[in-house]
Amino acid sequence: DLYKSVMNLHFSHQIDLTQEEAVSKKEEVESLLRDIPIESDSGLMVETVSMNMRSNEHIVEVQEVCLKYLWAYSKFNQQHKLEIIRAGLADDIILAMKKYKRSVKVQNRGCGCIWSLSVVQANRKQMAKAGAVKCVFRALEEHIRDPSLLETAFGALRTLSPEKDIRDAIQRILGPQRVCRAMALHRSSTSIQRDGCAFLSNMAVNMEKQEVSVVSREEMEAVVRALSDHLSTQTVVSSACFALKNFTYEEQNLRSLRQFDDIHSLLEDASKYTTKTEIQMDADEIRERLSILVQEDDALEQIAYSSLLEAMSNPNMTVEQAVTSIRDVLKDYEWSEKLICYGLGSLLSLGGQNDEHLDRIMQFDVLRIVMHAMYKQKASANAQIRGCELIRFLAEQGKDERSMVCDVDGCSIVISACRRHRRNDTVQVPGYAALEVLYKDERCAKLIDRTGGLESFQKILEEAKLRKGISKNCLGPGAKLDEARPLPQRAL
Repeated sequence: DLYKSVMNLHFSHQIDLTQEEAVSKKEEVESLLRDIPIESDSGLMVETVSMNMRSNEHIVEVQEVCLKYLWAYSKFNQQHKLEIIRAGLADDIILAMKKYKRSVKVQNRGCGCIWSLSVVQANRKQMAKAGAVKCVFRALEEHIRDPSLLETAFGALRTLSPEKDIRDAIQRILGPQRVCRAMALHRSSTSIQRDGCAFLSNMAVNMEKQEVSVVSREEMEAVVRALSDHLSTQTVVSSACFALKNFTYEEQNLRSLRQFDDIHSLLEDASKYTTKTEIQMDADEIRERLSILVQEDDALEQIAYSSLLEAMSNPNMTVEQAVTSIRDVLKDYEWSEKLICYGLGSLLSLGGQNDEHLDRIMQFDVLRIVMHAMYKQKASANAQIRGCELIRFLAEQGKDERSMVCDVDGCSIVISACRRHRRNDTVQVPGYAALEVLYKDERCAKLIDRTGGLESFQKILEEAKLRKGISKNCLGPGAKLDEARPLPQRAL
């Protein structure tokens, strides 16, 4: 009787239904679906949902209730998941999500269906082919302030992302960056942080080739922050440590992780206060890798530092040899905050000695490496101070020099430094001074005006000065750069 009532149920295709009629249809459909046992393998649930979603695609309330029961049905067992895909409901789920972007229920339940169905590896490509990736990210962006929806969306991304073709599609739409932004907005959600770390780990690992890609500073920071914020939550700690362990199979990622001052203490606490063996093993493995890297890098830095000292003090070195030696250190040791700071300072010192050194520094190959070094060390206040001082000095030499600095995006680099370190007065002083000089160049002036004008950067400087004292371990703008100093030590 139930089957007959389902098959004989007639749905009008009128689009101009009243709210009362729409609710009535929804209640009618829900009454049918409620009477079908979730554990039933008869196929009646899938057939009923399929028929009602397709014949009532213009009624959002019906779509909401159908997705609700489909999600619950899909979670029951693997056979249900396969049955739903065989019935072609992947397309219906995606169609509903595309049609009703503003409906939180449709987006949440649609993501839930994608999450549950994608647990089965065989279903993932079918879901992706239907358009699941773009739909999940659209839901994430449209409802980014809704933690409940984001928890479901992150679950969907976590189960989709192990597939290489899907990872490629996610990378094309900047998925990891979008996930990092959402994680930063919902730091207190254990579910979002746990699945966000798992997703970022999946995105970095290519199991087929046994390779790990270089992750961005933003991705590394998101995982470290999740670990720091949720040290007492075992599921988050497990996911974060697993992600960091995977990241650190790649040397560049290991060096990036080393830049976080509190990472050793975080990993020590993660290992010490957990009862899970796998967390202890992952945390201890990362710490061991970091310790080995520190020893190796310290030796490399000392060798490179010696070459910087020789370039600065050896009277037998030609101008070409001295500047090229410093340039090569900046290029080869972009990961080292210490060497970048000293390399930039050394160029400033040499540039002030005579015109021959200045002319060599103004060559494109050197300027390009200077800007790249500042970009790679954009999180380092010390590096930005030295870089801004060097750019200001070069720009002060004349019109042609300002134009050359602009050619290698020097103005953009200084703007970025001022924006990123807006609360740090020791960066703002040389940064604003550099912008004042660069503003004399027409192209730089247009760029500065597009980002708010000199007045906006002056305001940032004044606000930073009011916060003076918060930026410890930064060399002041008046520090002499032509005298030998010990390498700055990073707290580990």
